[in-house]
Amino acid sequence: MAYWYARRTCAAALYLQGIWDYDQFLYTHNMFKAGQLGCGTEGLTREFQEQAAAKSVEYLRKYVPQWQSLLIG
Repeated sequence: MAYWYARRTCAAALYLQGIWDYDQFLYTHNMFKAGQLGCGTEGLTREFQEQAAAKSVEYLRKYVPQWQSLLIG
């Protein structure tokens, strides 16, 4: 799940900067949802989701050390 959070966050950043259009972001968001279903994680605890999101920050920091946190919605 951490991978999917990182991927969705990067897609949102690209969309907000105007690099990607909404359809590209929506595709990535839908892949995120498919990843949740594939992992059997949809509906799991908030704690699990928060841990996965925190792990995604660790992944992103390997590529962008200045990355601080995720805004997940």
